[in-house]
Amino acid sequence: GQMVRQLKSFARKEAATPQPVRVAEAIAHAQLMVEPRRRELGAVFHVEPGGELQVLAEAGRLEQVLVNLLRNSLDAMHDQPMPQVAVRVRADGAWVRLSVRDHGPGIPPEELPHLFDRFYRVNGIQPRGAGLGLAIVRSVMNLHKGHVAVASKDGRTTFELTFPRHA
Repeated sequence: GQMVRQLKSFARKEAATPQPVRVAEAIAHAQLMVEPRRRELGAVFHVEPGGELQVLAEAGRLEQVLVNLLRNSLDAMHDQPMPQVAVRVRADGAWVRLSVRDHGPGIPPEELPHLFDRFYRVNGIQPRGAGLGLAIVRSVMNLHKGHVAVASKDGRTTFELTFPRHA
């Protein structure tokens, strides 16, 4: 079912109709959606939601992006003794930067250039998905005139989303 939902979501390419969305609410909704996996792993979320910051986005698609990133972070830490995910939101001029960082094993440098390719799956991550989650993240960010970047160093992988800020 999850694979079919991801395929349908990836195929949906209609133009976004952005509206002001409170980032803290989107994070809270995404956390609820991954709660069963978080509980299963005994993971801890550390969230700095950015107060009243708003972005121009579609709420459902923003939540989908966050769910994909949170689920990937949790899956990357499936064998860690104390899994932790940090979510941080901050204003940066006309932009809002939202980062999701895990304390997993990290992603090998040779895999980083391929992460956003369709059907690409990182080795060693359990459970293995369809390889569409990060392709969907990039697609949604492009639709919203935003950007996604990734860095992985010393066992910490950080995804940073940059959205247009709503005043």
